[in-house]
Amino acid sequence: MSVNHIYSLGEFFCQVAEKKCWTAWRTEQRTNKTTGQVKVTTVPYSRATVESKSNDPTTWVSIEEAKAVAETEGFINGRGGGIGIFLGIEYGPEYRLGGVDLDTCLSPENGLTPWAQEIIDRFRTYSETSPSQTGVKLYFLYRVADLDGIRRITGTDWSRNLKERTGSDHAPGIELHLGHRYFAMTGDLYEGCPEVLQVIEPDDIEWLLNEIGQRFQTLNPRRVYRELSLHRSVIIPAPEPPHHACCHCGSTGGPTLTKRRESDY
Repeated sequence: MSVNHIYSLGEFFCQVAEKKCWTAWRTEQRTNKTTGQVKVTTVPYSRATVESKSNDPTTWVSIEEAKAVAETEGFINGRGGGIGIFLGIEYGPEYRLGGVDLDTCLSPENGLTPWAQEIIDRFRTYSETSPSQTGVKLYFLYRVADLDGIRRITGTDWSRNLKERTGSDHAPGIELHLGHRYFAMTGDLYEGCPEVLQVIEPDDIEWLLNEIGQRFQTLNPRRVYRELSLHRSVIIPAPEPPHHACCHCGSTGGPTLTKRRESDY
């Protein structure tokens, strides 16, 4: 990976702040109609009562519109919520925005798992603590010219998901997304991560899937279960920050985001 291909986070957000590539989101409980199983998930909205769709840009809104929805009385309703950004958006003619979601890798007792730290060290890009406080989301740029090659590596058009085989909905996992997905943003820069977007090379994607990914899915099930139990044992309530979601183009960082989280998730 070349360290010369990096872009200021502030510059990036200033360019996309006026674009319709944003969404409001809130945490909801959804019930599987077949199994009856209840799952907690984040749901994107373009208006207070209308969901947005990751594969339909006509449902995306500006950052100010997303902020207005998130601030609508009763919208969040005591659970997590805020604004998010859709992946796959263009950054100039040469690049697009991608992301890696590291699930169930962070706990107050043990900190970050070694496999997640290895990925963060390799990518060296802007990364946020997830809304649940148990994961980390990495944001990066990739070249449009590399998209076909990356798809040959992943075997999919937009996303590749790897989960440890624990049988849990919240099993540790790696999710790679090139588009057709949104990330719920928190503005919580994970410690030690730079405030820049790194341009990721195809060999970084290949390393993620073939080296970390293969090792990831062959971990000892008993050790994985023990690690997962430790990661889910303590809940951290997060305080409400003083500012709402906006972009200050004169700043060197990204937007200040509304952070409202569900304290029991």
